[in-house]
Amino acid sequence: MLKRMIGATLRTAIQLKGRTLFLLIGITTEEIVVSAFDYALYPFVIWKYGLLKGGAIMALLSLIVCYAVLVLYNLTKKDWFGIELIKKLREYKGKGKIFRILFYFFL
Repeated sequence: MLKRMIGATLRTAIQLKGRTLFLLIGITTEEIVVSAFDYALYPFVIWKYGLLKGGAIMALLSLIVCYAVLVLYNLTKKDWFGIELIKKLREYKGKGKIFRILFYFFL
């Protein structure tokens, strides 16, 4: 009995470690891409091509990158950004009213 409980606890810990790693990779990658777009590429393209042409180029590039992220998210079937985790927490139906209220308002 104790051996089974320890095994289940270890499996849960490994699953949580994997989820945490996926969230860390996903959020870090998103921040790097957003920072590169906002602080490096966007000003350069606007400076090089002007406001209208540069804005159009950046809108197209942004569309391509966002679409690629969605395709990658769907292909890998992994919760890279914690979206599914937040959905589960929001639908929490536990016993405590305090937790249900906190999860509803803060997520």
